[in-house]
Amino acid sequence: MTAARAPLSILVVDDDVDFCESLATILRSDQVQVRTAATLDEAEGLLRRHSFDLVITDLRLSGAPDFEGLQVIGRAKEKATRVVLLTAFGGAAVERAAKRLGALECWSKGMPVPDLIARLRGLGVPVRQTPPLAS
Repeated sequence: MTAARAPLSILVVDDDVDFCESLATILRSDQVQVRTAATLDEAEGLLRRHSFDLVITDLRLSGAPDFEGLQVIGRAKEKATRVVLLTAFGGAAVERAAKRLGALECWSKGMPVPDLIARLRGLGVPVRQTPPLAS
């Protein structure tokens, strides 16, 4: 008898609650557990208390021009967690900084949902064929 595989654990960090919940809905299944955080403090607390297979973080979490997402990357990499930066404020300098801190990839928030799903699957995340859409 084969043991059941534990669900993947993913942390989504974004101060845009609607976007965060939409992404969590796309990811959530019997094979994927999702936790969300809207602030750097929330993300740091979850990273201290839990282990995650993947962290997907926005760059700006407070609405200010601060780049708290880079701090999330640093905290997640302390636990050898894979991290993806998903932002609307990307660029070559941001991508270099994120990768220097240990981000696996940097994605644009403007990418179409099918492309996002394909990239998640490329990371081994079992995303449903047709995810529910946020209303």
